[in-house]
Amino acid sequence: MLAVVPDRGRWLRAHPLEVAIVVLTPPLPASLQALRVFRLLRLLRLIAVVRYARRLFTLDGLRYAAPPRGRDRARRRSRVPASP
Repeated sequence: MLAVVPDRGRWLRAHPLEVAIVVLTPPLPASLQALRVFRLLRLLRLIAVVRYARRLFTLDGLRYAAPPRGRDRARRRSRVPASP
């Protein structure tokens, strides 16, 4: 911004937060930029979760995740109906 404004001093006085951000935030060293690899690992984990979810939400997957129906039906049939 200092290259394009007509009065640099006035711009510096009017925008102290921008100046502080530029001066007080150093660039990350190359060793810390390697932490971006961890973002990639999280993305790979997300892909695995999507695969698992696709398998779970197929008809066979829903049958596997649903409660067993045989025992519920037997339990319902054995109940004595309420008398009025």
